[in-house]
Amino acid sequence: MARDVLTVQASTVASESAIQDQTSLEDEIQAEETIHNNEVDLGISETVTDEELAEDARLRSSSSEDNAQE
Repeated sequence: MARDVLTVQASTVASESAIQDQTSLEDEIQAEETIHNNEVDLGISETVTDEELAEDARLRSSSSEDNAQE
C-alpha cells in the first residue's frame, strides 16, 4: 500500500518572531507612556486615573497569561 508522506521542517523562526513582536510591542508601549507623561508635564494631556491604570494592568496580565498558554 502506498502512503503519501508530508515532510515538515522544524524551525524556531516562528517563536523567535513572536518574541521579537512581544519586545517591539513592549517598546512601543513604553514609548507611548513616555510621550503621554511628557504631554501631562506640559499640560497638553490629562493624567491617567487609578482606575485606568488598574484596567491596563489587568489587560496586560490577561495578555501575558494568554501568551504563556500558547
